[in-house]
Amino acid sequence: MEAEATIDFLLNLCSRQVTDEAELTGKHIANWRQQNQLAVLQLAKGMIEQAQIRIKKIPVKTLAAFLNYCSYEEEPSLQNKWATLLVNLVNNDHPSQVSYLFVELLNQLSPLEGAVLDYVYRESFLLDEAENPYFKRLELIQYCQHTFHTTYEDNQLIVENLLRLRLMEEKPATLIKSEDTEDLQLVYSDQLRLSKLGVQLLSVCIEY
Repeated sequence: MEAEATIDFLLNLCSRQVTDEAELTGKHIANWRQQNQLAVLQLAKGMIEQAQIRIKKIPVKTLAAFLNYCSYEEEPSLQNKWATLLVNLVNNDHPSQVSYLFVELLNQLSPLEGAVLDYVYRESFLLDEAENPYFKRLELIQYCQHTFHTTYEDNQLIVENLLRLRLMEEKPATLIKSEDTEDLQLVYSDQLRLSKLGVQLLSVCIEY
């Protein structure tokens, strides 16, 4: 009875609909991962053929990490990022050489974090000519609330994790003279923008 209760508990933890513990072990997980890999590789293959990209070989370490990480991704928006990243990694004309770093960074993004980065990147570079402007922290949190219907606390964690990954950066604090004492006070900003690393990551995960 205890074993059955444990199995039922395990089945209730999985976001996918499964009927027995066998589907969460062994070949079923392997098949699920392989399906995700194939979806990403088919997307990448189509992009390469459409753009007639000249491909190059990449290090085994990078390719192995890529195949491992993308196999756990079933969210279409992130599968598309993985495919675009692979296209740029194997593009003979692409200048970037830090391929392994991009693979590791993309692996750490949730779908919501990826969507926030997409929003900031689009608003910063694709819709106008602005050069990486700052966004108010509250604006990003409200964007998450309105778009994903997530809680304020969850949205704060999303923003904090993007800062932790150094994909976004805070506007530097400024020294302001106090009107009363004329002492200098350090005033911290509530504004954020994509970091240089964030721009580089998105440029190889969105465009090819």
